[in-house]
Amino acid sequence: MAAPGVFAPSARNRLPRPAASQMRICEEVKPTKQSNSMTDEKWEALKEELKRKFKVEDEHFEDLEVETADGPIKRGQIEVLIFESPIGKVKLARESHPVVLDKKEFYSHQQGKAARIEYVFSDSDFVHKIKAYKWDDYNDEWK
Repeated sequence: MAAPGVFAPSARNRLPRPAASQMRICEEVKPTKQSNSMTDEKWEALKEELKRKFKVEDEHFEDLEVETADGPIKRGQIEVLIFESPIGKVKLARESHPVVLDKKEFYSHQQGKAARIEYVFSDSDFVHKIKAYKWDDYNDEWK
């Protein structure tokens, strides 16, 4: 017999083992390695599919600007696609900006001086993000 306060495994404390058929199902559903990145080819294919299925109202590019201490700086671009779908008006925005290669932080140990951060960006590699918005007729804005 176990000492008082010590957990002793017993038949009623153990979790039931899954059946062999359940184990096979779990093995069959193992995730496969897939690329989740939105490459240029995938984006173009998606645009063509949307243009084929829905009425595209607007397609344009916008500059992606970032506020810095020196003023706004263009860091990339946003490609916008607005179309009418069965759920209403939808806006897809694909943000493209350079990959951050290095982040340098400069600290000042003097009182009243702020720290400054400098980023080193890639000239050839870009990060792409897609954001989807739905038009809210009640508030007249994208949500």
